Amino acid sequence: MKVFSYSPFDDTGGFGYRMATAFDQHASDWEYRAVRGAPSYLQFPAHDEWAWPDIVRWWAEADIRHTHDHAPIVDGIHPPDVITFHGTGFRERPADHLALAAEVGARALVSTLDLWILAPDDTTWCPQIDDLDWLATFRSPHPGATVRVGHAPTNRALKSTAELQQAIAEMQDAGADIELVLIEGVNWHEALQIKGTCDILFDQTAY
Repeated sequence: MKVFSYSPFDDTGGFGYRMATAFDQHASDWEYRAVRGAPSYLQFPAHDEWAWPDIVRWWAEADIRHTHDHAPIVDGIHPPDVITFHGTGFRERPADHLALAAEVGARALVSTLDLWILAPDDTTWCPQIDDLDWLATFRSPHPGATVRVGHAPTNRALKSTAELQQAIAEMQDAGADIELVLIEGVNWHEALQIKGTCDILFDQTAY
């Protein structure tokens, strides 16, 4: 089974990297190929170089075709089977995004819980969870009993950062030996190293 994923943007949320890791561990007889058109702000490793003729060929050869958001569709071959929608665009105009998926007959995936809540009957939530075995290679246990809660918000307002800070403060006031570790302004590799020193990783709450 050949799966091809491409995006003219970066590897949004590390979707391509996580898919490649999952296929390598759990579906070794499947072939996964991913292309992105822009460097990832999280510095995930690239898979294949962006070249439209190659994209058209790989698209034609694939059994399952995947794109991100409103990526240009390769005409005249086969529409995408899966489209993953992300972030602010879907939050502001979910109906427009779902109409695109319906038009081409693609399954609509969303990457975070708050997006799924906007359209639970028309989307599938595909959580972006770091592979724990792989993340464990960055594990660097810290001394002491203090519980370290790691949080890496790309957007504090959307990632419930204020609510998390309040919750941590309330636990500290109640005597809990806990600290919040905000992971911001660093590259992907540095972020993983900091995550490796944390006991709990918090992404967001949806409400």
